Amino acid sequence: MPIDRNKMRATIGALRPLLIPLRTSRVTVRTRTWPGKRGQGTPVDVDLQLPAYVKIREVREREVAASGGKIEMGDLRISSITPEFPGGGLSPAQIAPKATSSSVEIIYVLTGTINGHYRRIAFHGDRPFRYELTLRRLNTTP
Repeated sequence: MPIDRNKMRATIGALRPLLIPLRTSRVTVRTRTWPGKRGQGTPVDVDLQLPAYVKIREVREREVAASGGKIEMGDLRISSITPEFPGGGLSPAQIAPKATSSSVEIIYVLTGTINGHYRRIAFHGDRPFRYELTLRRLNTTP
């Protein structure tokens, strides 16, 4: 009997909020648009807060070694993001938006136990029931 991925994603998406006591940080995807060059003027921010608390951990040494220099110690791995399904989940375009011009920047704002401003290093959308992000802290983080 084949597995109905949409039903499975809906079930997993419904169970993830039950893990809230175990996961104490939230992720907001902020699309910041500057009126001219980046850093000049007052930017306009559009925020998308991920609907559930997600799993956040530091990358492991073996992941850094296997990355060929792309990932560094101190980077974060965000996982357990439910893929889009009829009635819920998030699309890759929502989780990992692309900057449409040089005056647009994508910032990942973490609040909770782990907080600060981060940029995306990698998006992993190859798993059927979860997406993952690898983030690196920005130098200008508060």
